[in-house]
Amino acid sequence: MAGGRSSPQLGVVSGREADVVGLPDGSTLAPYQLTMALEAVAGLAQFQVMQAERELFRVLAIADGVHAGALEHDILLALRRELPRSIRVEVAIVERLEHGARAKVRVVQQLSRAGNQASALAGTGAGSR
Repeated sequence: MAGGRSSPQLGVVSGREADVVGLPDGSTLAPYQLTMALEAVAGLAQFQVMQAERELFRVLAIADGVHAGALEHDILLALRRELPRSIRVEVAIVERLEHGARAKVRVVQQLSRAGNQASALAGTGAGSR
């Protein structure tokens, strides 16, 4: 009995490793940090973040009543606060996002899942920052 309790002590805490974004230095970042930063951007109706490479993130964004250039700038600023300076970010303003199973959009796609879909963005004329 530890600490006066008869219940078992907490064992190994585990989670789904797939629910983190791997960074070049070996550290990880919770996708939630990216979504929270982007949800605060005014005029951003919907978005999807894809990790194309360890050091490259691509953002597909749907504007809601704001100029595309201003939205791209605000998205870049928001992500700069969350990502290391070594990470490149490309933003493309689009009309719609591709839906997956059951018409859902995966908001943040880590490197292992983003592979093929991220290459589709390469030809959209997205600006690299």
